[in-house]
Formats: sequence, structure tokens, C-alpha cells
Amino acid sequence: MSLLEVSGVAKHFGGLTALAGVDITVEAGEIVGLIGPNGSGKTTLFHCIAGALAPDAGDIRLRGQSLVGVRPDGVCARGVGRTFQLVRVFPQLSAFDNVLAGQSHRAESVVAAFASASASAVKARARALLQFMGLADHAATPASELSYGQQRLLELATVLMGEPDLLLLDEPTAGVNPVLIERLLARLREINERGTTIVLIEHNMEAVMGLSSRMYALAMGRIIAEGTPETLRNDPAVLESYFGPPRATGRR
Repeated sequence: MSLLEVSGVAKHFGGLTALAGVDITVEAGEIVGLIGPNGSGKTTLFHCIAGALAPDAGDIRLRGQSLVGVRPDGVCARGVGRTFQLVRVFPQLSAFDNVLAGQSHRAESVVAAFASASASAVKARARALLQFMGLADHAATPASELSYGQQRLLELATVLMGEPDLLLLDEPTAGVNPVLIERLLARLREINERGTTIVLIEHNMEAVMGLSSRMYALAMGRIIAEGTPETLRNDPAVLESYFGPPRATGRR
């Protein structure tokens, strides 16, 4: 049994088809990349997995149990964490308090998360995650004063506070400078080595192909290719989805 099974998932917005019968599987311990041009349905698929949207057809199963109809907090409580295209942090809270708020990813309210944060073990875990992300020196800094790349790392630390088994990352390197991208990718490899399964949407091809063991390509709401990074790198359908059909050549 796969950790995550997406079977025939479709989603429509009026006359627009965002997903048209998508099938993917993710095995425990994998890093799986999702690529495709803008508007291909990648983020919509994440929304369906995480419970923010209900699919119009198909099923999504985590460890064999359907997630369809489960609210986002319930999906999170079952071990699914996610980050977003646009980084989400509490700007006025310190980096440390942002990570403490990540206890709410364990299906607690934010208020309850802070109430339970008096436990020394919880605070120690928050400090350890800041250290892991290279943000220990910024523990007292308001999140709004961190660089965008540091906010990306902080968001990831906050999600990890909930100890997810499956991590959904939506363009984690977007807007991040090259130095912090290298730190971020290194941390993702370590997170995976510690047992967390990762699925990531990414437009940085060098990053996603260097990180993923297996990949899916989407276009117009459909899976058009699946395989190793090298397989997708040379797949004609993938190349066409990004660059259009090949032009005819020859002399006139």
C-alpha cells in the first residue's frame, strides 16, 4: 500500500477544468517532484490533497484511508503538512513564536498551541528546528524583519513542528537567493533521510531534478509524463508543454 494514492481526481471551476482525472502514487520515504507550466493544475492538486478543496470526482487516500471530505485541520492531524506558493508566517510574532504556533498543525488551535507551549520539550523542539534551519540567531526577530528566504525556512520549521509524515511543498525555492536555496535543499534532503516523505511543486528545474527520485509532469490538468528526472528531462511531451511544438526546419 502506497503512502499516498490519488486516483482519477477531477476538479472544475465553472467551465474551466483544473484537474482531469489525475492519478499519482507516492511511496513512503520518497521525494516526488511535480512539474508543469503555470495553470497546469499543480497547486489545485495540493489543495485537494490538503483538504482546502473537495475534488469533483476521484479519491485521495493516505495509508489507505480516504481524505475526501476531511477538513484541512483533519488532514493535518493525519500527518500531512504543507507550505504555500506565497510564504505564510505571522509577521509580528518572533521567529521562535512562529515555530511554537506550528503546534497548531497537530490539530490544535493557535491559542491552545501557545498554552501547551509551556512544556519544556515543546520549546526545546522549537529551538532545535530554528537551529536546524540556521535561524537560531534570529529567534527573537519578528518574522517581518527576516528576508524572504529566511521566511521560507521559518515557514518550513513551523510546519515541521507538527511532525508530518508527508510534506507538500509548493515552490519552496521561489524568491529565495541562491545561497539560501542550497541551505533549503540540504535541509530537505536531511528531513527526507529522517523519514519524512516529500512531494514538491517546483519551477526551478535544477533544484527539483536534483532532489527528486521520481517525478510527474502535468499539463492542462492531466499527467503527461512520469518517471525519473532524466526521463522527464528528455520527454517530448514535457518539452512541448513548456516550449510549444517543435518548429519545422529546412530551406525554402
